[in-house]
Amino acid sequence: MSNPVPIDVAAAAAANSLSDLIETIPLAYRPALGAYLGKKYRITRKCADARRVLSSYERHLDRGTFPDSIRAAIKVPIFRFTDEFLLTSEHASASAGLSVEILAARKCILKKAILQKTAELAYLSTLARDNASDWEHIVIRVASGLAQAYGWLVIRDDQCGVHFDGMPTAADRDFIEVSDSYHVYATRLAYLAQADC
Repeated sequence: MSNPVPIDVAAAAAANSLSDLIETIPLAYRPALGAYLGKKYRITRKCADARRVLSSYERHLDRGTFPDSIRAAIKVPIFRFTDEFLLTSEHASASAGLSVEILAARKCILKKAILQKTAELAYLSTLARDNASDWEHIVIRVASGLAQAYGWLVIRDDQCGVHFDGMPTAADRDFIEVSDSYHVYATRLAYLAQADC
């Protein structure tokens, strides 16, 4: 096994991009934790985008305006009438009534879009939520794979902790540092995802 490089917590906390953040993870853990961070990053960005769209929809509702997608989908139809009929009060009344119905339909659709976007945001928020146990499971899975490959003994203690007998000091240090650094990575990931939106 190559000589592992310890985690540079300061570099992780100051990473300017997702790839920079992933590069600070020790090599043995990088593929699994990089994939995990990438997934969390994408979901966090989607969550921020959904929040922005929801806010836009709510502003439209407050102002009595509509997003382009709703205005384009529901338009006042153009009917062909004679010039003489266009001048009648019957036509003016019917046209005004049609415009009111179109506005009501647009408002109804906007309210339903707000409900759907709210549900989407709630769902994405559950996926984006910090989960230290997921991180820990990935770290243990990778370390257990290394233990199997190198013949180290996996020991589970009474407190559900995992230790490795025979693991070289540098690899053990990586295991402990990676296990203990979840919050550094989660905090920086949240910052990067928000900054990139």
